[in-house]
Amino acid sequence: MLPHTLRCIALAAFRQSARTAHSRPSGTKYLTKAAFFDEDTDASTRSRADSMREAFSQSLHNITLRIQMMNMDTIKQELQKQAREIEQRMWDAALFMHAHPELGRQEFLAQERLCSLLAAHGFHIEKDLAGLETAFRATYSFDGNDAPTVAYLAEYDALPEIGHACGHNLIAAMSVGAAIVLSKIQGGLHGRVMVLGTPDEEGGGGKIELIQHGAFKDIDAAMMIHPGSRDIKRKWNLAAVSCIVEFYGKAAHAADCPFDGINALDALIQLFNSVSLLRQQLRDDVRIHGIITDGGSAANIIPEYTRAQFLVRASELQRTYNVLEQFIQCVKGAALATGTREQITIDRDHMYEPLMTNNLLMELYADNMQRLGVQVEEQHPGELGGSSDIGNVSQLVPAIHPTGRIFRPGQDAPGHSHEFALASKSEEARLNMLLGIQALAMCGADLLGQPDILCKVKEEFQKTRTKA
Repeated sequence: MLPHTLRCIALAAFRQSARTAHSRPSGTKYLTKAAFFDEDTDASTRSRADSMREAFSQSLHNITLRIQMMNMDTIKQELQKQAREIEQRMWDAALFMHAHPELGRQEFLAQERLCSLLAAHGFHIEKDLAGLETAFRATYSFDGNDAPTVAYLAEYDALPEIGHACGHNLIAAMSVGAAIVLSKIQGGLHGRVMVLGTPDEEGGGGKIELIQHGAFKDIDAAMMIHPGSRDIKRKWNLAAVSCIVEFYGKAAHAADCPFDGINALDALIQLFNSVSLLRQQLRDDVRIHGIITDGGSAANIIPEYTRAQFLVRASELQRTYNVLEQFIQCVKGAALATGTREQITIDRDHMYEPLMTNNLLMELYADNMQRLGVQVEEQHPGELGGSSDIGNVSQLVPAIHPTGRIFRPGQDAPGHSHEFALASKSEEARLNMLLGIQALAMCGADLLGQPDILCKVKEEFQKTRTKA
């Protein structure tokens, strides 16, 4: 808001200019703040006064914007400074999580470490959200109000066997660090900042369960940064649905009387072959992949039961459903060809939706990264990514999910690899963490310190969702 004294000065100047520029017809009153006149005021005077009032209003608006920009520049400088001050503590937390990887819904050490950091900086902590023991919500209000609310999403689950090969230790450190840094700003920000701890992103859909229990209903915008090999402002994530396929046959001795058996493993192998043949007919944005989780118990027994897990993905939700139907036909065909009985369990309740990036919020992030000396690029639509439950979040609130580079120039490694896990504790990762904390905090300041920007972000979201 424009300071009261400056408003008074501007108003006094306006009144004085009105008096000196125009003579008052007899019977009229002096121009007041609301520009009221007696009934005998002529139309010409009224018109001139209306024009002057509009000009004054525009001037006042322009002055307000300039002051807001000056204040925001100061705020962002302070945010960068505060981020550098907590860098070591956040890096220690990132390394702790890296050294103690925990699978989805078992992230108790990570939850405790992150909540302790937030509580030490005055955040109100709530744990065990939506029946998820390792979820948490941490909030800090700037003015006692719950709105608007900017949320930073923290992921902290690891992968089986290869640990933090998706860099979730860095995601958590950046989101928590950004919230702490933002909370240090005294004056100029309104509403509240939140960290939402979202367990089990790697296939379990923790955010989806939080959505189903209303954890996102009071959030105006959501942000997080994912580690990667490049600095990218927009990711193209795929929709994904998980399927469990089971085949039931009949056991028999594999050498003595194989003809008495019905081979459930044959059905499963036939399914993989059918999927491989189907791929040549699929669009470039479609992925089907799976693993055998039970292929039989002994080589001398005709397998009577087999099991596999598949993921079906596509860039559009409807296309995912269409490909899912094709996959189901492959399952039925394999059962028919081998004389087995099939059972398909589709986890529709945890279906990952495609990411809908908010363009205005994305450009705010790009501008803030540029302020930090980093030029971000936009991922080409043909470069497909993975899938994440932030896609479901982005269908409810304005959201961004950019990536930050944790490799040296010219180096790279695929996600979910041992090499990526090593990169998640490298010096490049530390630099990315600091930049991420600063950029996320500055985006939060843009939204909580400039209501017009947040309004435009939400307007764009509504228009995009309507088109979708």
